[in-house]
Amino acid sequence: SLLLLITNQSADCVRFLQDPDRDHLLSCLLKCQVVIYDISQEAEQVEAATWAVTALHARMDQFSEPKVFVLVSTVMTRASSSSPATNPALFSTYVVASGLQYGMGEQIFYSYF
Repeated sequence: SLLLLITNQSADCVRFLQDPDRDHLLSCLLKCQVVIYDISQEAEQVEAATWAVTALHARMDQFSEPKVFVLVSTVMTRASSSSPATNPALFSTYVVASGLQYGMGEQIFYSYF
């Protein structure tokens, strides 16, 4: 799996992580404003992505600013997963499936792509 971690809206501080251990990953996730987690190439990464979003959700009280979690997935992987209910003012989650318009509110991605 590939994680793209963005620490501020201008994306001037970007980190890529390739299969980090969970303690290191959580430390990085808590420092980031935007997390883009790509599981489109490896469906077995659903468990790791679910852990990441659940771990962030459990620590929302520690957030100093709002966070966005974007999961890049496939239609079939999305069909077999779920995400926790979140407080959109503090923690927003999105799923992007290749080739499909998904959700409403896609304008949030404009500055990143």
